Amino acid sequence: MLLNLKMDFLYYPIIFIYGLAFGSFFNVCIFRIPKGLSLVFPASHCPNCKNLIPWYHNIPLFSYLFLKGRCAKCRIMISPVYPVIEILTGIIAVLIFWHLRHLSFSDWIIRSGIYFVFFGSLLILSVIDIRYFIIPDRFSIGGMVLGVAAATLYPSLLGFHTAEEGFIHSLVSCGICFFVLNGIRVLGSAAYKREAMGFGDIKLAGAFGAFLGWKLGLLSIFLGAMWGSVFGIAAIVFSFQKLRSEIPFGPFLSLGAFTSFLFGNDILHWYGLRFMM
Repeated sequence: MLLNLKMDFLYYPIIFIYGLAFGSFFNVCIFRIPKGLSLVFPASHCPNCKNLIPWYHNIPLFSYLFLKGRCAKCRIMISPVYPVIEILTGIIAVLIFWHLRHLSFSDWIIRSGIYFVFFGSLLILSVIDIRYFIIPDRFSIGGMVLGVAAATLYPSLLGFHTAEEGFIHSLVSCGICFFVLNGIRVLGSAAYKREAMGFGDIKLAGAFGAFLGWKLGLLSIFLGAMWGSVFGIAAIVFSFQKLRSEIPFGPFLSLGAFTSFLFGNDILHWYGLRFMM
């Protein structure tokens, strides 16, 4: 049975709140993973005064607003990145569930959950890439492995009925996206006489193919390059960035993947009608 669109107003606020909660955990991942710290121990604490944060001061978004962006103990300013990540995670969750609302209820929950994990990981790695210019292998290689596994265990993720079909399509799509972007990297490096992009971006493209299929995976790469170009041109025009300055590509690839997920089929359909007439 398809979802009753009249009940959307009941689902999406709850989904957004769950997104905020996961966003709080994503903040922990962003802060601790690059430093090689445990995601569990120690418990959440202020990085300045080291005091543990009680649960009632650790409610996503609301605690930040209630405490006016300051630690309850030492009153140091808390980075606004924390609530921004929580809000973005909530928005991502709502958009994913909204986009897949046409599915049966069980398929809606499962596929939305899988894609929330995927795009939540992309949000984490994007912030890490912005801060440290690295894409940890647990996200890129891990994304390839998890994408193939998800398509095998749940083949309808990519529109198939059997585990064999899902496995083959996801694995082949992973390889196609990986080698296409690697080819672009090789050509770009030869043209500019320096490394055009990091190898982490190449592995990340493989994860796009594994989760989205080769068509939307390749479109993700194209849209990622488009978003990167728009930002690069704007940064140069407004003097935020020099022409040859290094810009992390992971966030733009991730934005391209999310854009492809939401609008990719419409874009490909339009493209087919536009150029096959």
